[in-house]
Amino acid sequence: SKEAILSDIFHCYISNWEACMPDLNRLLDYVGREHPHETLKRLVVIYPEESLPIMTKTILIANMLNQSNPTAERILSGIISIADSYDRPILEKMLSMDLIEPLDIDGFISLHGNYLFSASIRYCLNMPILDEDFITSLDFLFQAVIRRKKETT
Repeated sequence: SKEAILSDIFHCYISNWEACMPDLNRLLDYVGREHPHETLKRLVVIYPEESLPIMTKTILIANMLNQSNPTAERILSGIISIADSYDRPILEKMLSMDLIEPLDIDGFISLHGNYLFSASIRYCLNMPILDEDFITSLDFLFQAVIRRKKETT
């Protein structure tokens, strides 16, 4: 069925994602030991070439069917919650340690997710973003959103 296919696609997406993502606890350990921007750069993941088609197409399929299919809606929510499960605890820890200026965490997660979605569209249109450009663009996002608090003397 269409539901079973969507579910299988999502599980394939998750297994590819889990294989590439760094350990969250390890990332949280970096908070406070290095500049916040450097910690966020550790969130940049370049997926292996063989997994890119499934990763990008899963995002696009879920987005296209989001309004009309409950499974696709759950898949898209799951993809968003994955990003949230990394970005939010890292940003909250940075805020609790007074390492960064207050920011809209949900806005940051939305910007991060929208950039990944636009990269997926480009990939599927055979206009992929070079790894270096992808890293540079996310790096720019991190610099624009995260401002280290000025040291008080």
